Amino acid sequence: MIETGTRAERKERTRRAILDAALELTKSAPLAAVSIRQLARQAGIQAPSFYGHFDSIDAVGLALVDESFTSLREALVEVRRGVLRGRDMVRPSVTALTDQARAKREQFSFLARERYAGSTVIRQSIRAQLALIEADLALDLARLLPPSWPNEDLRLASRLVVLTVVDTFAELVIDEPAGPEELLDQTLRLLYRQVRAALKRASA
Repeated sequence: MIETGTRAERKERTRRAILDAALELTKSAPLAAVSIRQLARQAGIQAPSFYGHFDSIDAVGLALVDESFTSLREALVEVRRGVLRGRDMVRPSVTALTDQARAKREQFSFLARERYAGSTVIRQSIRAQLALIEADLALDLARLLPPSWPNEDLRLASRLVVLTVVDTFAELVIDEPAGPEELLDQTLRLLYRQVRAALKRASA
């Protein structure tokens, strides 16, 4: 098969093939258990060609983590733009997250699995990205709550909300619950209680 396109286009196609191969292979094993030879074979390239795109298996995982979280953070920040009440940011945030998880199921399944089973480097990267999402949410809460509310409480509230939602999307993309809409409704009810508790405390 003759490859077409510019050198940059061909390079990007090969890079994408490697990332897609990693997503496929990690359905049955952690990325740390996948060899470069396996990954190259799945991507349809020779093993030495792998190093023209990545220097290690972990580098592939880091690229997938960054790719997934970049689009997720952009979606979450956008849906909360202009929100005037803490309660009003809950449903749009959950909806944005679940839409992303369903549209990019393989990527988010990878994140959910590697969050616990991945190499130290991958786990640390996922934690760092979740911390950025928590920071984004804390900033949004800060503009809705009185300035007297402690920053530490804002961070803790944001962490609680993010971890609740992350656990929900992990169940959505990995466990495929029989009643996904009911699961989302339960999550929303829990988040509403968390937001109400935060606002009540802020106004006390």
